[in-house]
Amino acid sequence: MTTQQNGPEHPLLEKIVDGILDHNGRSPLQLLQILNDIEAQYHHVPEKAIALIAHALSIPRTGIVALIEFYSFLNLTPRGNYVILVSDSITDRMLGNQAIIDLFCEELGIISGEVRSDGRVSIDTTSCTGLCEQGPAALINGYAVPNLSVERVMEIVALIDSSIPLEQWPSQLFQVNQNIRQRDIVLSYTQENGEYSAGKALRETFHRGLQTSLDELTTSELRGRGGAGFKTSMKWHFCHESYTTGDER
Repeated sequence: MTTQQNGPEHPLLEKIVDGILDHNGRSPLQLLQILNDIEAQYHHVPEKAIALIAHALSIPRTGIVALIEFYSFLNLTPRGNYVILVSDSITDRMLGNQAIIDLFCEELGIISGEVRSDGRVSIDTTSCTGLCEQGPAALINGYAVPNLSVERVMEIVALIDSSIPLEQWPSQLFQVNQNIRQRDIVLSYTQENGEYSAGKALRETFHRGLQTSLDELTTSELRGRGGAGFKTSMKWHFCHESYTTGDER
């Protein structure tokens, strides 16, 4: 949970990008992780880093920029050393996320969507963090902070204004409750042995092989829940093709 200093022309940028590329196998398939690692270092993806990645991976700069612009946790311009992204899903709104944003802005002396004048902190919104039942939630430098309240906001503000590194923040701020329960026939019973075995479905899927699984998906006509209703079997097939093609290169 580091808080590196901003600066688009960090003297070690080329060395750091090179190390991140090596760590991720210099594979275009790892582009999102590569960009995420660079964002963690600089709180944005510097233009020079984009050029280095494009050259090293033989991919167009425009493709890299498009990916950065798609995700709210990636940025083309510097953000604060502490990057607060408050979830803006419908459930977070219902739980009062706007009041949380307003309180952060008031106490930190900042405008939502901007970086504070001292460069220490920025605040914005992001899409669902997957913590719908524990909202309002936020990501701070990529780490989930659920159940935001007035008291929690004030504690976070004090930590930021004191420049306390995230690794020294109280662990309870990042505590995510495990609310998944095994219940009813679907999760707690199988005909074979009368009880649910964690991971059994995955083990059986790997055992019978990819093609059989793809054939079953095709027969089921399972589709995605997006507007296009794309066939799941086709998505899985395309992903497998991309993965094997990447390996061959």
